[in-house]
Amino acid sequence: MQISLRTPSMLHKSSLFRPISISGIHSRSISTDSSEYKKFCEDAFMLFDLNGDDVIEPYEIEEAYKFKGAGAELSRLIEKNNLGGKGVTWESLDLLDLVKASKDGKVSFNSDGNIEREAFTAWLTGALDKFKNMESSMDGAQIEHE
Repeated sequence: MQISLRTPSMLHKSSLFRPISISGIHSRSISTDSSEYKKFCEDAFMLFDLNGDDVIEPYEIEEAYKFKGAGAELSRLIEKNNLGGKGVTWESLDLLDLVKASKDGKVSFNSDGNIEREAFTAWLTGALDKFKNMESSMDGAQIEHE
């Protein structure tokens, strides 16, 4: 008897996820000073700062994705704080991927190799702005099949 194991990277994207649709939320301009942005940034930071020392260490990023479902949690936080209109797409998940942002130099590390709250908030606010701009177009939209 032969057992075949399929890892997520071996599966087609559409078989793993469907976009999250957020119905009933109208597109509106949200300032980066708004309570929604601030709450989202605070909750997202707490998701990654596992030991509560007010910096995100590289191992905490890995553990947050591995054991806390950080990608899915960020999507839920977008919905919870009314920051998404057309739903979460693969492109928006890329924008909000802290691992990718770290590798691409989009988030700043301090001299100890950690991400401070201010640097995290600056990166996340920029990513949210891009997400909101995507929302006004159909870039990255996926047709939902049921």
